[in-house]
Amino acid sequence: MDARVKVAVIGGGVAGCSVAYHLGRLGCPDVAVLEADELTSGSTWHAAGLCTQYHSSLQLMKLLRTSVELYDGGLAADTGADVGYHRCGSLRLASTPARVDELHARRAMAESVGIPFEVV
Repeated sequence: MDARVKVAVIGGGVAGCSVAYHLGRLGCPDVAVLEADELTSGSTWHAAGLCTQYHSSLQLMKLLRTSVELYDGGLAADTGADVGYHRCGSLRLASTPARVDELHARRAMAESVGIPFEVV
């Protein structure tokens, strides 16, 4: 490893690559990603495109929204590389009244952070 590296990120999955990207954006130029194999060749590739914004935590819902915005154009604008991201929706089915109530609560959370969410 180069002696100039100040930060070593272990693991080149989506989390490790994201940490390195954001450190670089914050002005940390000496970041290295250490990966035993190919970048994103572990469990990350199994979930390629699975970018849900549905979560029971408001903070994680905000984080997921930010991630989708980054994939949807911010990353290409920053790097010049199109990541080929294609937005699609998701569908969740409620089979009990309690689950319907939960979906309405999630809809309210989603609306508060600007995520489109419909209960049909």
